[in-house]
Amino acid sequence: MLVLLSKIATAMQFARLTVVAVAVLLPALVNGGKHGLKNIVETAKANGNFNLLLAGVEKAKLTATLSGPGNFTVFAPTDTAFAALLASMNMTAAMFTDFAALPGMLMYHVLPSVVKSTDLSNGMKATTLAKAQITVTIDGKVVKVNDATVTTADVMCSNGVIHIIDKVLMAAPPAAATTTAAASISGTTGKAAAGTAGTTAKAADATGTKASTVTAAASTASSAGTTVAAVATVASAASAPQFLWASVVSAAISAFVFA
Repeated sequence: MLVLLSKIATAMQFARLTVVAVAVLLPALVNGGKHGLKNIVETAKANGNFNLLLAGVEKAKLTATLSGPGNFTVFAPTDTAFAALLASMNMTAAMFTDFAALPGMLMYHVLPSVVKSTDLSNGMKATTLAKAQITVTIDGKVVKVNDATVTTADVMCSNGVIHIIDKVLMAAPPAAATTTAAASISGTTGKAAAGTAGTTAKAADATGTKASTVTAAASTASSAGTTVAAVATVASAASAPQFLWASVVSAAISAFVFA
């Protein structure tokens, strides 16, 4: 009897231990085995190749976000990638961390969900935390995000995943903004052209008015000249009979005197 009771007690103890073990391990199984993994910021620090990225994240006040529960996908440019960008922009690391557009640029590297390499497809587009899209292209084993190549995929973290890339992603300006700017420039050019045309028309009109005035004056002068000539002709025509009459009278007087 005592042996039986001992076996029952042992079985019950084993059952209790089993329940405790399941209670501890079940959350880990449900969460995909995330226990023991570091978060995104911790993982990047441990890697040692993301010092400029982490400095930017801290300056942009994104450390708490990327250390939080997530889930995120980070396309992480290495220090070499950032160094190439800074050289092309003639900027120092200090200037980069003071860059006004830094938060938006860094958020352009983050997706608000976990996207593993197996979830990527050729031509896939995804919207980042910066509210701008990235485009994935796959050619054989080469996976690119915009113009950056994924050099290491699926670095798993407790709050997401990191894909290491060899270039810093730069968002293109939205098409609507580009169209608006183009329309604005076009409108300004059109207004300027219209203004110039209007000024030219006014100048031409003014010139035409002056020309008309000169022509009218010349016409008036010509008319005046014609009038003077006509008057002279009339005067001349009027004096001819008088001259003839004076000649006749003079001849008659001369005949009488010398008779």
